[in-house]
Amino acid sequence: MDYKQSFEELEENFLRELMKSNKLLEAISKMETKYTTEEMFYYIWSLDEAHRFLTPVLLPSSKSKDSSRVYCRQGDIAYKLCNLDKALKLYNLAILSAPHPAIMTGNSFFDNNTKDTVKQLYNEVYDDLAQAYESRSVLLFDMEQYGKCSNDIDRALELECLQASQRNKLLEMKDRCQKMSSKGKAKAMSVSAMAFNSSQRSFAYVNPKPPKLAECNPAIPSFSSAVKLAYSHSQGRHMIANRDIIPGEILSVDEAYCSVIYHEKLKTYCVECAERCLVPLPCPTCSLVIFCSVSCRTQGYHWQECSVLPTLYELGNKTGLCLLYRLLVKTSYAKIKTMIPLLKQEAKDQPPETLGFNKDGIYDPADYRTVYHLVTNKEKWHKNKILEFSTKAFILTKLLLQGHYFLDDDGNPFTPSHEDIILTGSTLIHNIMSVTCNGREIHYWKEIVNNNKMSTLETSGFAVYPSALMNHSCNPNCNVFFYGKTEVVRATHFIPADRSLTVSYGNDFTSADRDFRRTAMMQTFHFICTCEACKNDWQTTINLPKQQIILKCWECDNAIIPTIKLCSVCKLNYNKQGEAEAMGGLHAPPYNYSDILMKVEKIQNEFLKVKENICNDSKSEQNVKVVRTLIKIFCTYVHQPNFILQNAVHVLQTICTRFGSRIYVKNQNPISPECPVS
Repeated sequence: MDYKQSFEELEENFLRELMKSNKLLEAISKMETKYTTEEMFYYIWSLDEAHRFLTPVLLPSSKSKDSSRVYCRQGDIAYKLCNLDKALKLYNLAILSAPHPAIMTGNSFFDNNTKDTVKQLYNEVYDDLAQAYESRSVLLFDMEQYGKCSNDIDRALELECLQASQRNKLLEMKDRCQKMSSKGKAKAMSVSAMAFNSSQRSFAYVNPKPPKLAECNPAIPSFSSAVKLAYSHSQGRHMIANRDIIPGEILSVDEAYCSVIYHEKLKTYCVECAERCLVPLPCPTCSLVIFCSVSCRTQGYHWQECSVLPTLYELGNKTGLCLLYRLLVKTSYAKIKTMIPLLKQEAKDQPPETLGFNKDGIYDPADYRTVYHLVTNKEKWHKNKILEFSTKAFILTKLLLQGHYFLDDDGNPFTPSHEDIILTGSTLIHNIMSVTCNGREIHYWKEIVNNNKMSTLETSGFAVYPSALMNHSCNPNCNVFFYGKTEVVRATHFIPADRSLTVSYGNDFTSADRDFRRTAMMQTFHFICTCEACKNDWQTTINLPKQQIILKCWECDNAIIPTIKLCSVCKLNYNKQGEAEAMGGLHAPPYNYSDILMKVEKIQNEFLKVKENICNDSKSEQNVKVVRTLIKIFCTYVHQPNFILQNAVHVLQTICTRFGSRIYVKNQNPISPECPVS
């Protein structure tokens, strides 16, 4: 049989076969939400058509001595031509492709080799790897990366297959590395855009450590104490402000429970921590992924997915299959088997607002419980979509059977029973629904450094975050920023106490019209957005009046009529001379229109003066303070939507984005703007 490897083609063949055998309508009927996920998966697993048409061909995961030698020779040529970027890329590829000794990961070995066997094979097998490390070490020395050069020398010498003359040269170079490092002459590989060497480097990158919360919420430690969890029937679980929150304030720091790197980024981003990496370590059995450090390579979960990862990416880069596979592998079958019955009972017995909290009342982001109890919208999915989810679960279960997932408490593989398989598949269906509703792309900031500076947000991977507890708004008051796979939420508006914290699940009102936004929300999240931007059908930013300022009423948030200083709805008079008559003399207006308008116009003029400096990456605290002050004043007094406020919010987002993971690229070729290594 001619098996096709993309998920869409496997699914199409499966559905066609069901139609031929008159089982398609029956299969769709079994996906009604009245059935449990166990019943859904049991039905799919019982179909002969599923086993014949949804079993993917396992693609090999291997190394190649020939490829490694070709890359190394090409790297030598680039090095001689002083194209250091390209030489580094090619030496990296040579290292990734070369056969590699087994390594210890926890209690397991890649390749199932013993340490003695590994040592016996060094001289016969790993000369290409040693040569690639040697070549890269020479290049790193020229790039003044003395610490990384010394590390590569150690790796090359450890393989014990270099000639005596090569060893002596490397030892001499290592001695020079130590001397140069002691003199403080080593350069940092992660550098700012201003540190480019025009003759050698076409890009630079920064992997900053994520910030820490000033004070954690005692019950939800990934959130700030400035916020708390609330619940209502209409909004479900959501976060609200405990106090007034200023623009730019950090409200959440949440590491992904599970993440994956997109296929096209696998050679430049660490598969475990999602950080940019220029001098990677290889996987010992495949040439597909990279690691930024020994700890990422030995403490991560790639060894359990390595044999099936080429197949997962072949099935579809952005179908979510890689993340779903890794989600189960990370959690482990032993935990799934123990926890699922308990979690199902919690979902039945506990009120919605307490789901995800452990017995100590803590919402622990490292606990699978928090991921399991994220919203799934099971009752809202169409039967056809649930059939697609069940199809994905079937394919993933087939791959889990061929990988390193079914392990007992001691880490030993076992043959799963039929009940084990049904539990796995049904859990996958649940996770697919949850990840579809709560998964988030990992972004990084890319800035093209030339005469016409440009910048964009680009994606490197996909992740699920346990603390996905903030509701959507098309006019969000918070935004998400990334430090590798760590998600940091900052306020981008002034948020008064007791106000809900919101983020955008997709497009916001600044870039897309209401019909488009609502359609997108309904397709994925199954609700009609009723935020203020949708209720009032706000125009996109490009269509907003550029200089118009209309103040708002503090009583009802509606516009004040500028000519008569009167609220258009509640009729409160904001003219100083009209205080006595305001609202029949019951009370005076909360502010004087003319005084506040003067204050608003003053901060607007200050913002317009400093905006250019900020956009040019100015780090002046005073300039940033102007932006934050304008946002607070405009959120407090100005009727929305307002062009200047949205402009300031965009500037603040740009500032916050630059604190996170970022890459600077020289656009030396407008047709092909990416740098040689990226």
